[in-house]
Amino acid sequence: MDTNICFFKKDDTAQRNASVDGTLVHLDEFQCERIHHANIRLPDLYAHKFVEISMVVSGIGIHQIAGRAIPCKAGDIYVLNRNVPHCFFATEDGEPPCIRRLLFSPRDWFNEAVEQDQSEHYCYGVFAEHTAMAYAMLTEGTAEQITTLYDAIAVELSERQREWRGAVRAHLAMILIVLGRYVNRAIKRASGSESAAWNPISAILTVMAENYGDADMTLESIAESFYVSASRLSRLFQQMTGESFTDYLRKVRMKEACNLLVNTDLTVAEIMLRCGMRDATSFYGAFRKHTDMTPTQYRKQFTKGDTFMNIAILSEISENLQKGKAKIVAELVQKAL
Repeated sequence: MDTNICFFKKDDTAQRNASVDGTLVHLDEFQCERIHHANIRLPDLYAHKFVEISMVVSGIGIHQIAGRAIPCKAGDIYVLNRNVPHCFFATEDGEPPCIRRLLFSPRDWFNEAVEQDQSEHYCYGVFAEHTAMAYAMLTEGTAEQITTLYDAIAVELSERQREWRGAVRAHLAMILIVLGRYVNRAIKRASGSESAAWNPISAILTVMAENYGDADMTLESIAESFYVSASRLSRLFQQMTGESFTDYLRKVRMKEACNLLVNTDLTVAEIMLRCGMRDATSFYGAFRKHTDMTPTQYRKQFTKGDTFMNIAILSEISENLQKGKAKIVAELVQKAL
């Protein structure tokens, strides 16, 4: 199994385009360029199926986690659970934040007690108080310790000497244990009531990310599986994410449809079914609303021979199309060609 390791500084598109499928660990570093604004929505964020540990190396900015904007600065570190929508942004003033990031799947490295998200020992308890994310404001000494562990993981993955897997597992475990001890419950963490509200929403985001292809998935069916009323779940979802359940699910499905159109030879009908939709009229309407194009137009415009455009740029194009920013779209298209 190959390992994706990127140690050079990359532009902000790297933040949304971490290719972690088929890898053991993804390491990268990037400078944030996009400016935070008051109208950030879920399509401006990204989510994936891996645990993410992100350390602010320098600068200041905003870390948007679902509907919550959190100021961040050098020395801050966040552990994000699977499928939590988030993104780092720069601010109008000050040095843009530089983020060093590590992504991994607990299932690849730890035993059942540590890799099962329902276990109290999941990720060595770093999510014990909040299932979505943990935050620590590191002292200089602890920041150096975490940086040393990051570097040690990089060396083991690069050199792959005898028992390298055991060494990486030990370093990952130590990072989680150290961060669990330094999690700051007083600063930038959700309040008790907000934390309790995030727990089911975090689980539901995972269900949606992993089962968007289920055409029978509804707010009511998920509410029933979580033993909560549909009306209460609807209010909680809107409160915590800033989006309705229906809008969020549609956007998840449309993003996957865009991905399949560009990266596969599946027919539009096959893609529609894979994305959990049965009615062609509804699918075409939702897709046009998401991209301002038909699926055929999208595939034709963003596919060039056998070479596919960068997925991060495609996502940015889609978002700016929705906002009517033609000039930015034109620049992004030229960048990808």
